[in-house]
Amino acid sequence: MSNDDRLSALHRAHYADLVRYFVRRGVPDEADDLAADVFVIAWRRLPEGLDDPRPWLFGVARKVLGNFRRTHERRRSLDVPVDDDGSHALRHPSHTGEIAVRVDLQRAWNRLSAADQEILALTAWEGLTAAEAATALGIRRSGAAMRLSRARERLRVQLETTHLQTSTHTRPIEAT
Repeated sequence: MSNDDRLSALHRAHYADLVRYFVRRGVPDEADDLAADVFVIAWRRLPEGLDDPRPWLFGVARKVLGNFRRTHERRRSLDVPVDDDGSHALRHPSHTGEIAVRVDLQRAWNRLSAADQEILALTAWEGLTAAEAATALGIRRSGAAMRLSRARERLRVQLETTHLQTSTHTRPIEAT
């Protein structure tokens, strides 16, 4: 297979995943361009003999995103998207619990470090294994596994703390 054929196959297989990666990280307007940048780099530097190039592509995507953020002086956290401001719960009380869980998750997520958010996002959102996340992050497998385990524990603790704070400071919506 020629290099051009290999790159075309990679593009077909992974372009949408990379666009979603950038959208989830808060740059939806730039996602297509950033994904294209990943493939420009892949065209120039894709290592030969990779069994699975997907983790390598996510590692490149991570660096492209970092460069984009530095260039444009944007400091955004990796937010868990909440597509409802909570007013939906007032119109539909049966959804109050679902929205409370999403708000609690967003608050807990925002309290995590960027490193914890990244390892969790790579495994949960992008579907990478700990070993593949290690490749994407440029760290050892054991380091990624340890980072993932600790990040999951910190998220669990934050969720418990956030849930306790939320449940003690809110009143249920009463039907009128």
